[in-house]
Amino acid sequence: MIPSATGQKTLTVLKKYGLFLFFPVFLFIAYSYTSNHHPQYKATAKIELTGISADEAIADIKSKPLLQKALDRLGYRISYYNTGNQDQEINGDSLPVKIQFSQFNTIDDDITLTFKTASPNTFTLTHGDTIAYEEFNKPSKTFYGTFKITHSAGTAYQDALFLFRLHDPVELIDRYYNSLQVKEEDDGKVLSVSAASGTPKKSAALVNKLLKLYSGTKHNIPPVKKKEQQEIKTH
Repeated sequence: MIPSATGQKTLTVLKKYGLFLFFPVFLFIAYSYTSNHHPQYKATAKIELTGISADEAIADIKSKPLLQKALDRLGYRISYYNTGNQDQEINGDSLPVKIQFSQFNTIDDDITLTFKTASPNTFTLTHGDTIAYEEFNKPSKTFYGTFKITHSAGTAYQDALFLFRLHDPVELIDRYYNSLQVKEEDDGKVLSVSAASGTPKKSAALVNKLLKLYSGTKHNIPPVKKKEQQEIKTH
């Protein structure tokens, strides 16, 4: 059973389009859960158009160059998972460590690695049958790229254990593009923009980033509150 949409945020901004055209942008974020092998959560924004056709706005918003820019800026090349449920994605900012890539090498398929703290200064990365020992705060060079892992203050990071997945960039853009929906409503006066991902927060962030890049404004949708995330349940 798919639960009803829960949680909503509204925000109104005025966007200058080109040199002369203006239209108000109304953002309505609703989270819904789609039950499948890899749970997906969808965020939807409603945009009221003035001074621009729906077809033109749809073509501008649902474009691979714009989507690629949004994914790059949001860092969606990496996704994170709980080791107890490898199909359930988690938000990277909820982890006590942070992975920063300075270079991604070309990969043809997604790569899944297991991160585990080995000591206060070291950690292991397991890929298949290979276990690599690395140090915090020092660059690591691998076949999939160059990166550095840092940890938060305190001792929580010493028990860190999770999976992270590096995505093939071609497959990544295709997957998000295929799930991105931009539809006209109310005789072309309103657009509905929807994006889906493995967490509600990532979906909302993607919709927000797409509209921010499209409109050129500097507004931000408030982050998803933990209470709202917990209200999304399977039955």
